[in-house]
Amino acid sequence: MYDYALKVNGDSMEPLFADGQIIFVIKVTSENLFDLSNRIVIADFNGDAYVKKLVITHEELRLVSLNKEYKDKIVTEDDDFKVTGIVAL
Repeated sequence: MYDYALKVNGDSMEPLFADGQIIFVIKVTSENLFDLSNRIVIADFNGDAYVKKLVITHEELRLVSLNKEYKDKIVTEDDDFKVTGIVAL
């Protein structure tokens, strides 16, 4: 079951998702980000939307691309950040 579908734009999540692929998303209802660690999420980060793997430790929160040609995005307390969905796999 899913709440909405999105079209992937870009190759940062290859080989799991290809550019132009349709993915299905479940809206996030939990406020506890630790519950979402190591999940593929839809995140709003400083005004842009991303499909990334969310990795959370006690030291940092990272948005990780599966395509190693892309650097991780490190989220700081100064960033505008919100997870809006989890990709249904």
